Amino acid sequence: MRTVLNVAIAIFPAVALANDNLPELQQTVSSIDGVEVQASGTIGQTITGWQLRSGGAAYAVELAVDRSTLASISECKFELFRREDDCEVSIKAEVKVSGSHVDLLIYEITRLDAETTPPT
Repeated sequence: MRTVLNVAIAIFPAVALANDNLPELQQTVSSIDGVEVQASGTIGQTITGWQLRSGGAAYAVELAVDRSTLASISECKFELFRREDDCEVSIKAEVKVSGSHVDLLIYEITRLDAETTPPT
């Protein structure tokens, strides 16, 4: 029993020291600013603007896409009684961190639910 106590006493300072080496929260969050990511989920307009819902989280979105892409999602809205899977997308975006807010600057959108028409 005394040996276990001695080992615990010897390890405790090392664990405390290891915890002192953890990065600061703001430093960690800021480190993802500007990182390019890809994701899939649903996109739609809300009362406050565009939003991407992916992996159980919702992200505020700024769009940097061409007119035809914008037209392809123009009817996508998040409403109280509308199904969210109506506008399934795959996106590429840049992460934008402002304080504690993490937003996405989307520069590429591919509709996953759009009907494809055969070429004529």
